[in-house]
Amino acid sequence: MLDSVLLLLAFGCLTGLTTVLFGFGGGFVTVPVVYGVVSASSGPDADPMHVAVATSTAVMIVNAAGATTAQLRTGRLRREYVWPLAVYIAVGAVLGAVGALLLGERAQHVLFSVYLVWTILDSVLRRGFLSRDQNREPRRLGRGTVTAGGLAIGSVASSLG
Repeated sequence: MLDSVLLLLAFGCLTGLTTVLFGFGGGFVTVPVVYGVVSASSGPDADPMHVAVATSTAVMIVNAAGATTAQLRTGRLRREYVWPLAVYIAVGAVLGAVGALLLGERAQHVLFSVYLVWTILDSVLRRGFLSRDQNREPRRLGRGTVTAGGLAIGSVASSLG
């Protein structure tokens, strides 16, 4: 029991570090670790993938609330850009949570693995992640991008952690 608590504490710190350094990564650490701990310490009726994703989602909600509050205080958050997107993310999160309940553990496991590989490749291959054009002014997203993007962000985040 103490081993599991210490392991979760250590990886919780790693989750916080990767989130602060890279802006993402908490779920990449949280989901596999919680999945492993729940699998090792629970009986055959346990649902470790759903527990891991739910734990990661809870961590994400706390981190997002903290980051949003910090950005609001510094004046860097443009409400007119964020507000419509936030609504669609919330709707997508509800849809994703319902979808996660309908997915079997194996399907969720495979989808998480695909998501992990996709995100790593995107981070390495897409120019905007590793370098940024300092002279480029942020622009408003189109209505379709806000709607589809928000629904996708919310549903993936809540169903895969």
